[in-house]
Amino acid sequence: MLDYIIMALLLLNGIGVFLLLLKGTNKQKGNVQIDLQKKFAEQQMIWNREWNELKTMMERHHEEVLTELGKWEATRQSMQQTSHSTQNQHLFLQDRYKEIFHLHQQGFSVEQIAKKLDKGVGEVSFILQLAGPPSK
Repeated sequence: MLDYIIMALLLLNGIGVFLLLLKGTNKQKGNVQIDLQKKFAEQQMIWNREWNELKTMMERHHEEVLTELGKWEATRQSMQQTSHSTQNQHLFLQDRYKEIFHLHQQGFSVEQIAKKLDKGVGEVSFILQLAGPPSK
């Protein structure tokens, strides 16, 4: 009977040791879980900071692009106005000096046009240069 009691006490002792080990393992699991949660929270803070930095950088670049676009648009409009102005000047010259352009298109030289219209060679040449490249 003593053997049965020793056997029962050993069995109870084994069960107690097993329960203590099990409790310690759960505690370790809980600590590991808490550590993982802390690391996840830290990583999330890092990601949030990086996201905010990226967002700020993108907003800054967006503003720079809009500024550049505005400059390009102003340049384009200026060039269009210059182009219209040049066309108007060209039409004005052609209208005012019709005879010079007509004779030039017929193949007369600058000297011949100047002599025929009683103008200076330099003046005729200058007018033709202002109007654009010679047609012949």
